[in-house]
Parts: sequence; C-alpha cells; structure tokens
Amino acid sequence: MSEFEVTIEIPNSNYGEVIIVEKYNDQYSLVLGKKGEKGGTIFKTWGYPQFKKEPGKKAIPWKLPLGNRDDAVKVVRALAAAFGIGVPGGQGPAPRSSADDIDEPF
Repeated sequence: MSEFEVTIEIPNSNYGEVIIVEKYNDQYSLVLGKKGEKGGTIFKTWGYPQFKKEPGKKAIPWKLPLGNRDDAVKVVRALAAAFGIGVPGGQGPAPRSSADDIDEPF
C-alpha cells in the first residue's frame, strides 16, 4: 500500500480511467487506474512486462515513475510547460481546447 494517493479522473474517458498519483518509499509515480462500475472503487491497472519476447511471470502496475519529490516537481513542471501552462519560456503553447478556459490555481 502506498503512503499517499490522489486520484484524478480522466475527462471523457470511455472506460472510467483515472490517473493515480502515489508515493511509495519516497518515490512518486503516476499509475493508470480504473473506476469500478459499482460503488466507484478505484482499481490499479496491472500488466505483465515483456522481457526477451515473452511476458514476465509477475504482474506490475502500469506506472510512470517520477522520482523523489524534487524530481517529481521538475517533471510536472516540464509537463505543464509542454502544454504552455504556467511556466515562462515553455516549449510553446499546445493547441487550445475548452479546458484552457478553466481557472486553475497555478
């Protein structure tokens, strides 16, 4: 069990997918999850990694490791810059969408 989890729903997901921000042993990760149809329970999505053209023997959650808190903050800022959000000198704005009209606190 992770020490810290925050669930973010993916808007307009046809499959009830969510992103789970978790902390485990001072390492932050983004984990793909799914909201259950009954009761809204959140489940992590698990898979078998492929090694040498055959699946591994143990399932692991599908996640993107971000590193410790300082590294995770750098990664999140870089992601925001990729979309032209809140970071001066970003890589240029991404195409606008209706989500750009929402007031965010950052």
